[in-house]
Amino acid sequence: MDRNITGQSWFKPWREWADRNLVTPESFEDQETFVQRMQHPLDEGIPTDISFPLSHTGQIGEIISSGKGYFYARSGSAAHDTLNQKIAESEAGYANWQGCVDACAFPSGMSAIYSVVKALVLNIPFENRGCMRFLRGENVYVHTASVLSDCLLEYHLERALTTDTTNPAAVRSTLDEFADDIIALFFETVSNPL
Repeated sequence: MDRNITGQSWFKPWREWADRNLVTPESFEDQETFVQRMQHPLDEGIPTDISFPLSHTGQIGEIISSGKGYFYARSGSAAHDTLNQKIAESEAGYANWQGCVDACAFPSGMSAIYSVVKALVLNIPFENRGCMRFLRGENVYVHTASVLSDCLLEYHLERALTTDTTNPAAVRSTLDEFADDIIALFFETVSNPL
């Protein structure tokens, strides 16, 4: 396998775009270069606005009722949508990725984890949740452990089971024993902070 990425067909256009548009350590050589990079419009029509500029008080209502535009970063932005699209595109690795792969950027790892966990739980009818739980690795970020145990009690789930995810036999044994009760397996390939 060719590990020399500079020789790859996609690298040169990417490098040219990055040199024109990304703020890198080289951007700080002098103040003039920094200002030029920060004010340079992006190619390819990539939006950079996080918040929509508001000019009058009724504009938020107009944006909401029209269903077009963004009025508050918490409810999305063109920049976030573009980031999601670019991540999905890069993850897909092929030209016709639309409809097959998607991405969703979060402001923190814990918000991503909690959102995925909640989405998995909310698809389970309330009356079926009694003995259901997650299976998690022994070494996970401390707040992840808390979400998979204490925070899920409000959804009427059992606390997460813990297993040594570096041992496939232990994982298989736990999955076999609790087959009907496991919602999902959560583990970190490199745990935080280990």
